[in-house]
Amino acid sequence: MTDLIVNSCSISRFKKEKFLKEMSEDSFRDELIRPLLLRIGYQDGRDFCGPTEYGKDAVFSEVNRLDQKEYVAIQTKKGNLTLSSKASQNVVSAITQLNTALAQPIPLLKEKKRIFPSKVILCTSGKINDAARSHIVSEVKDTRIHFLDSDEIIPLTDEHYPEFWLGIDVELMPYLRALKNLVEVDQGNEEETLRISPFLSKAAADSDYVELGLYHHKIKIEKFRGKIYKTQEIDEFSLQDIIHKKINPSLILGEAGFGKSTSLLRLAYITAKSSVESSYDYIIPIIVKANDYITSEFETLINFSDHITRKLANTDNACFSPNNLEKGQVLFLIDAIDEIASAEKRSQLISEIKALHNKYPKNKIILTSRPYKNILAIKELEGFHRVHIHPLSLKQAEKIIKCVQSKKHELPKEQSKELLRRIDQVHGIELSPLLITVFAATSDLSRKDIPANITELFKKFTELMLGRWDEEKGLSQQYHAPLKDFLLTKIAFTLHSDRQTKLSLSRLKDLITNELSIRGHSGDNEIITNELIYRSGLFRILDNEIEFRHHLLQEFFAGRGIDNNDFVAEIIDDDWWRNCIVFYFGDNPDDINNLLDITTTYKPRSSAYLMQAAITIGIALQASYLSPVDEKIDVWKWVVCALSSSEDGSLKALSDTGSKTPITDFVMYYLSGRDAVALHNLEDFSEAILKWSENYSELESHSSDAHSFWLTVALIEIGRLDLAFNILKANSISNTNYLLACHLGSFLSKEIRIVSDSQRKYADKIINLLDVKVGHLKQNLLDELGSQLLEVRNQEVKVLEHTKNGVGDK
Repeated sequence: MTDLIVNSCSISRFKKEKFLKEMSEDSFRDELIRPLLLRIGYQDGRDFCGPTEYGKDAVFSEVNRLDQKEYVAIQTKKGNLTLSSKASQNVVSAITQLNTALAQPIPLLKEKKRIFPSKVILCTSGKINDAARSHIVSEVKDTRIHFLDSDEIIPLTDEHYPEFWLGIDVELMPYLRALKNLVEVDQGNEEETLRISPFLSKAAADSDYVELGLYHHKIKIEKFRGKIYKTQEIDEFSLQDIIHKKINPSLILGEAGFGKSTSLLRLAYITAKSSVESSYDYIIPIIVKANDYITSEFETLINFSDHITRKLANTDNACFSPNNLEKGQVLFLIDAIDEIASAEKRSQLISEIKALHNKYPKNKIILTSRPYKNILAIKELEGFHRVHIHPLSLKQAEKIIKCVQSKKHELPKEQSKELLRRIDQVHGIELSPLLITVFAATSDLSRKDIPANITELFKKFTELMLGRWDEEKGLSQQYHAPLKDFLLTKIAFTLHSDRQTKLSLSRLKDLITNELSIRGHSGDNEIITNELIYRSGLFRILDNEIEFRHHLLQEFFAGRGIDNNDFVAEIIDDDWWRNCIVFYFGDNPDDINNLLDITTTYKPRSSAYLMQAAITIGIALQASYLSPVDEKIDVWKWVVCALSSSEDGSLKALSDTGSKTPITDFVMYYLSGRDAVALHNLEDFSEAILKWSENYSELESHSSDAHSFWLTVALIEIGRLDLAFNILKANSISNTNYLLACHLGSFLSKEIRIVSDSQRKYADKIINLLDVKVGHLKQNLLDELGSQLLEVRNQEVKVLEHTKNGVGDK
């Protein structure tokens, strides 16, 4: 509360007194006195206003030192109470109401009795002078009378309810217009307050925005002929519909570059645009970068929100009030909780968000995150409705290319489709808005230069941003580009090693100066520093701190900044470094020996760490496109063995924490590991690998059943459901949990993913083949989710769903 108290003290006493006097009696009672007394520690606060109030506007209770409950009656008045001729009528009215309040007992319906108040407090929004106090006491003649005027109320409010003063001089429209202009007005530079780039703003505008689809799953309970049935429904909706959905608070999940930040800006824009046009029915959207708040000096999210809204509106006045919070007129959009490196701070933030939701439940709260296992496992996220971003369709991808490419380079429709098909085959990342945007912004379309992996794609993008391809610049600028690229790897590696996403400008300049001095380029220091920080477009600057424009850019440069294999081995089971390692092997796509060495020497600390290492190695393997296939297959086999070995330990760890949902736990284990095995080279080696899995007997913990399972999962993930169907049809897998996971993967391929019509038919065949074998598990899974539902909040939980044809979603 410290920061809010400091802010409240910065508002003059005169302003506070004037603000209180301007309030109506009802507002004074309901918006200040009632919540203030509850904050102080009183309980109850029931309303007695009306014809039967008997001198009491509200009644509170408290427990005395003898552990007995006492009741306090409150009477509120607007303005000053004095004995002057103008105000004396108010004093007479107050005396009458106080006598009535003291004489009439309070009815307690639950206890079936009536009790007199232990005290009656007269609260006024103005001042009660000494003459008025003395006159009231002499007329009422009762020691239970107490007074509370603005002289006492203001310091109590400063201490217990400081955010109330946000309501002074609220300037809503300047903020809404400023937020709206972020998207509509091409300012030519970055809006520092919200860390929003011109490109991101442009992507959220009506002309360029590509509508992203969202989906979540709900369990529908139906009664038929006296029996209860649970079925699953996939609820698909557009981004803007999430504001009106009864899913609050919600968590939007999407991989890196899937458009989460743009989506929040789009929500803020359309909400601000609508609110500007309606001065009565309005919502106030507030975008908060999670890591900005966590690393700020502010102690509460509300106070930080007050700070950034004032700054954007360029005003000293508040842009929202406690009344807005009480009425549910604030939309909190909290971006990138996954970019908070500290697990403890992530949990603290989510706990604060839940407390904010409990305190002001009418306000919509939307978070975004990558779907990392360590994020989804956060206990405090129970009760958040999980919403997923739909994979891009070809139509959406074509629109992104059209928006990014200039008119003179606009591609014919058929050519753009072919390029998109080739982009979709890039190793290391799923087709996403960021991937398509980077490609469209960097590619020489006449050469159709599709990069081989995600690292090479980002290299092209950053070379463009650093000026190497800018023909309008001289040779010196192009000469500096590799040097600037090298400096960026050092900066990013330092940041990532410190587990941070931003650093001070002074420290950044010191890093650059030191690196240039070591390498004999100190004479270029000022030029390179300015071009790197201010002209490259790769950074955001806020006050005296700087960060990469997208966290994936930090991971890209940090990965390329890794300079020895031993360090890779040290961090292989740390998911903070996972994408960095993928970029490292994308930069060294023929370094399969490093992966082979790690698989030989790695000693896991626990099953959880073994699984993390397996996932990272499996994804890095997919970026190693220049490595010999037979050696890649050897590494892939290790990944499968590691996933199989970690299964029992991972599930037991969940069981030891008190989990009572074994099938749900297994499904989460499968979903975490599936990306690690999706190696495209497998389709040509499936028969040999299947034979290997059947004959494998070196370690007892590695069952052939598990190996066949992960091979089948891999084939489903790379879109070869025909080969997966052949394995399942031959009864190569007997474990019903494994079959349930294959059923789930096939369901997702049929309903959600982009696959060919022929492969979609095989997905349907797998579903029909396994439906009988896993039917009981699907019902058990729904039962587990049903019990989890009751434990969370007696509402729907969006984790995994079921339909007549299958089970779907994370």
